[in-house]
Amino acid sequence: STPWCPACVLSSMAGLSRLSPRMLTRRLGNSSTIEVLGLFDSCRSQFDGIHFAAALGRVAGSSVPPELIPDVREMMQAAEAELSACGPRQVATICHAAGRLARAEELKPAATSLLRSAASEMGRCQEELQPPGVANWCWAYGKAQVGLPVAERLAALTTAAPGQYTPQQIAAVLWSLAALRSQRSDIFRLLSLEAAGVADQFAHRSLANVLWAFSCVTVHTESVGLLIDEAGQRSSRATSDDLFGNLVATAKLRVNDTGAALLSSEVGRRGSIPARWLGTGCWALAELGSREALAAVAGRIQAKELTPEEIATVAVSYSRCW
Repeated sequence: STPWCPACVLSSMAGLSRLSPRMLTRRLGNSSTIEVLGLFDSCRSQFDGIHFAAALGRVAGSSVPPELIPDVREMMQAAEAELSACGPRQVATICHAAGRLARAEELKPAATSLLRSAASEMGRCQEELQPPGVANWCWAYGKAQVGLPVAERLAALTTAAPGQYTPQQIAAVLWSLAALRSQRSDIFRLLSLEAAGVADQFAHRSLANVLWAFSCVTVHTESVGLLIDEAGQRSSRATSDDLFGNLVATAKLRVNDTGAALLSSEVGRRGSIPARWLGTGCWALAELGSREALAAVAGRIQAKELTPEEIATVAVSYSRCW
């Protein structure tokens, strides 16, 4: 393939040196990754927080080709050096982009470094951060697996502003805390109240992520029970991953009420468990005492699909109910 050449890209960008800051921002928001990098190479001296946020946000929204990794890394490092001059909204957007870019192993060190530097900006930014910025910034730390103390501080901002966060934003904060193995049960309990208030507004996957997060710290409140009831009522429309994710989370939380019964009943109605969920799925059904569901799926279990550990888990699960 042809190596990336900024000059080749820029040759088709007439009048580039005359772009105003606003036009540069607009151009960045509508450019491909290679064009964004070309703009950065040509207009680097003009880049401020708004431009870095627009550029990295655009690049993070697509898969970065291997040959462009070094150039994206360079732009991330330049953004990190300018964080102290960025506004709160821009810092949050840049961090969110870094979290998304961390999915590429070659970019993860740069993303981690940027997020660690951003931690020192929390003090001046937190007063002006809006809910989208708080959620995006917090989510980035969970995605990059770094910065638990900062994520907990951001989550605390969420609990201090009840009713101002959307279901998706609440789910993002909870997911990040759980991914970072936070043990702040006080924050989880307060967030459970927020989540319960919008239980019927969660997308299926967001609801599954929320229940998974609560199961990681075994926080079971009345509010979490309402979320499980919501998951149970929607179980017939859930994907297999969401259904069994909710079932396992419910079993870990040791909740055995209406919601748990509905989840188990849906497993029995479907009559099978996907191979990747066989071990934990059978364990969850046994934990919830769902004998009928276990009986319904028994004939569809293929031992050859299981590891020795999963076979042992399935065997123990059935022995507990018979």
